[in-house]
Amino acid sequence: MHKIKTYLARFETYVRLSNVMGDLDVNSYAESFIMPVLNLVFDWELVNANHEQAKQAPGLDLIDRQRGIAVQVTADTSIGKINSSLVKIFDAGCQDNVREVYFYFLRARQGKYAKCIYKNSYGEDVEIIPDRNLIDNDDLCLLISRLKDVSRMEQVRYMLERQFSDLPFEGGISMAEYEAFREKYYACCINNYSRLNFFGLAIPKRPRELSLESLFVAPYFSVPVVPQKLGLKETPVSFNRIKSSDLFEMDHIVVLGSPGAGKSSVVKYSICKIVEGDRAYFRDEKVFDYLPIRVELIRYNAFKLKNGLGIMDYIVQNLLEEFQLAMDKDRLMDIIRTFPIFVFFDGLDEIFDVMERIAVRNDIQNFVRNNRISRTMVTSRFESYEEVGMDLLVYAMLKVEDFYEDQIEEYVRRWYSIEEANDHTRAVEIRNCLEQLGKVDRELKKNPLLLSLILILYRNEGELPTSRLDIYEGCTQTLVDKRDKKEKKFVFPFFISNKTVLFANIAYLHFINEVNKTGDVLDYTYILRFVAGYLLDKNEVESREEGMEVAGKFLEYARLRSIYFDDRFAHKTFYEYFTSYYYYVNYYDKSSHREELIQLIANNIGNASWKVVLELLILKIDQNQSDFTFIDDLISTCLNARAGETLLFFTELLRNLRYVSPGMRKRLIERAIDYMSGKGVDFVRAVALFDHVRMLITMKIHENMFIRIINRRVEDNDLYPTVYEVMMELAFSIGCPIAAPRPSAGLHFEDMWVRAKYFILYRLRGADTSYEGIALLREFREEIRDDRYIGLEFFSLYGQPMFNGAATFNWIQHIIDLVRTQEELVITEEALKLLIPAGHGLEQKLVNAVIERSNQGYEKKAAWTGRRPANQVVL
Repeated sequence: MHKIKTYLARFETYVRLSNVMGDLDVNSYAESFIMPVLNLVFDWELVNANHEQAKQAPGLDLIDRQRGIAVQVTADTSIGKINSSLVKIFDAGCQDNVREVYFYFLRARQGKYAKCIYKNSYGEDVEIIPDRNLIDNDDLCLLISRLKDVSRMEQVRYMLERQFSDLPFEGGISMAEYEAFREKYYACCINNYSRLNFFGLAIPKRPRELSLESLFVAPYFSVPVVPQKLGLKETPVSFNRIKSSDLFEMDHIVVLGSPGAGKSSVVKYSICKIVEGDRAYFRDEKVFDYLPIRVELIRYNAFKLKNGLGIMDYIVQNLLEEFQLAMDKDRLMDIIRTFPIFVFFDGLDEIFDVMERIAVRNDIQNFVRNNRISRTMVTSRFESYEEVGMDLLVYAMLKVEDFYEDQIEEYVRRWYSIEEANDHTRAVEIRNCLEQLGKVDRELKKNPLLLSLILILYRNEGELPTSRLDIYEGCTQTLVDKRDKKEKKFVFPFFISNKTVLFANIAYLHFINEVNKTGDVLDYTYILRFVAGYLLDKNEVESREEGMEVAGKFLEYARLRSIYFDDRFAHKTFYEYFTSYYYYVNYYDKSSHREELIQLIANNIGNASWKVVLELLILKIDQNQSDFTFIDDLISTCLNARAGETLLFFTELLRNLRYVSPGMRKRLIERAIDYMSGKGVDFVRAVALFDHVRMLITMKIHENMFIRIINRRVEDNDLYPTVYEVMMELAFSIGCPIAAPRPSAGLHFEDMWVRAKYFILYRLRGADTSYEGIALLREFREEIRDDRYIGLEFFSLYGQPMFNGAATFNWIQHIIDLVRTQEELVITEEALKLLIPAGHGLEQKLVNAVIERSNQGYEKKAAWTGRRPANQVVL
């Protein structure tokens, strides 16, 4: 019985995993396999009905004609499946002799079923009693254990053993081997991924490592909608917010986020939750059937460049080095071919060189195509992903949303629960901190990494920083210098005049090694000698021997400070800050190198790997200006060298710069509008640029500039119509009305599109009921005088929530939604008469089509959110 239970469990697991991977052939195979087992247990004479009657036996799979018994073998345990099968069985003329029906479930059955009764062609009642007629593996195991004939039990064991013993599957690995590997691997995953290295704060007794669970705040994500052709335009990507628990509804996803948004934390936390089988976290239980594997792409790229090998070889080596699990390549391939796998490719942006990044992107896509990889996730920063991009026919793009206010508060409370042991002190500090955070620019506190650094500074200094540069500098000073006074055990025993500059030189060494591809192996020994040589050159020490001693102490100090260890900086952001500081000290501070610095920035603007370095460098330069000259010259040089990249970079940075002239600010906004509205513009870049400009024109100085720009341009009939759309959306996003463009002598369809869209944008908010919506539609018809626009789907150029919180708008759909909002069950006859007025050409079949699409979409949305619709719009 022990063996029988083991084999039945493997049988159920194999069927379930096969169905997860879309392999439904196993269900047909199960019919033939389970038939002799049921015959032995029940003493039946079942035969395969499909084979016997040339697949003309609807609703059933096995049949014992002498006893009038039919069996349906299925992995679908729903009541709907039972009812539909019974209807098919008793509606088919060839099933007259069926007097009893059984369902054998290949998966665990549901908790409760209602008894149901059908009449066969003789008029006899055929009852389906759940405890008798519905059988799953648990029931079968119990029935086998009650067999009095031991020889029959032996025969069952033999049949199961032939199929599901430790003999290997067709792929070459047995279920027993896989289960043993998975058990060990899962334990290692918890050990490796469930903890994070916390930047040490003010309490020295607390460990530097803590559980990821204690600090993790689940982010929200934005999910793209597939573009569709509507009218003359192509609908852009628009975003719908989802929770982390719904993250794995898609097979292949790219998760994009800003630096410090928590992309790697999402990966590690998700792996831990899959391994733990935490049903409270993921809504889709199928995710627990997958074996999660993380591939850290920066390490994979180094492995590939050194050894000339691929992803499979890297996973094998990583299992040995990080998990202490020996697995040869053939065995790993057997697992990937046989079982559902979820591979997390983490940190595409960590690969510095764009050509190497493209090569790794190709490796990922080929690996997925050439192996039976069930699901994948790729994480990256935005700018790095823009340069390479995954196949959009395979990968859906997701964006890590910024923290909302409730998430910021949750993170603060979790952070203080780690930092402060005293309940009263903790409550007071949380209250004071949240009050102070209310005054901080949302752009700073919405990012998990920046928020944690802000909290470090507030905890140590009692004040909150006001800029991104203040955060990095303040945190660096706290970690490098000020904590020495609070944590006596970590005091550095030797004098170094400027430890920040020394860290900057180490960061530059790493950075230039990646830029120039010197191929140097920057291990501990290399860095130790570099630091010793630096100290000797700066006369910080008197001899090479003393330099080596001080260098060793310094690297230990860096490790205890959680700044630099394992031959790398603890976080990429600190690495980038120290690199930017190097360029500031060695180029800007030395006036003879400033022209060289401007050219260096112009050459590398738009390069994803330089973005944060250049951003922090320019912010640092801006702190030390007395007029507009240097920054203006820098922007002009960059615009001449790489216009699109410069616009994207400086429109994001401009709100934090003080010494940029009003004329240059206006020039950047004008050029950005022209760029966004140009033909053939890259959509991802245009969306980012729109967001940057939208943030700029919320500032008073830029809002006034924007109004002057649009007032001058709105009369220009020679402009490409998309310019009007960009200006409308920008103006609407900040609540600033603009005049509608007047039609020129030769009116074009796209000009009318702009006028129709203008009408909708600036009038829509006044319609709160279906009748007001219909009145607005009638006014629209009078002004536009072209019914072609009523059936079109209007949309935001860049996926912005322009139309009452939605990115798209359709007149009929809008009125339907107003009806639904009022919880009316039907569109009233009076409303329909207004929707389809006689002689206006609005055809009823068009209205019917929109209503049908609306109902389907509403059903899908209800299923997605777990809520059923309270009403249904019908015609």
